[in-house]
Amino acid sequence: TWPAFWMLGADKTPWPENGEIDIMEQVGSAPDKIKGTIHTKATARTFGIGGETVLSDACRRFHIYTLTWTPTAISIGVNGHSYFTYKNPQEGSSSWPFDTPHFLLLNLAIGGDMAGKIDDAIFPVSMDIDYVRVYQKVN
Repeated sequence: TWPAFWMLGADKTPWPENGEIDIMEQVGSAPDKIKGTIHTKATARTFGIGGETVLSDACRRFHIYTLTWTPTAISIGVNGHSYFTYKNPQEGSSSWPFDTPHFLLLNLAIGGDMAGKIDDAIFPVSMDIDYVRVYQKVN
């Protein structure tokens, strides 16, 4: 499996120029490892730039995943702990396409490049979400 909470640029610009923010990605072969990644045109050759953390109970309990997004940095964390920060390099949209609207995706993929071969023994499988909250700071 490959559960993920992520954001993608809302305009018609193709990926990765439109920017992608992976707030949480996890694969069934490493269920305790949580990844947060930024994808831009400048980072596309390296499959993005990001960080990861370990949650020993990632699949057994609810957790609070966070994204703090400002004009100068993006910070990704879980349960109050930030484990990856990407600072705006001030080099234009190829390395910071995050000055435009993005939309949120919540999905559970089966198989794929990162998740690997599908093991039919895992089924049925689910991803449970208690809530999603979005806040915007007002000047």
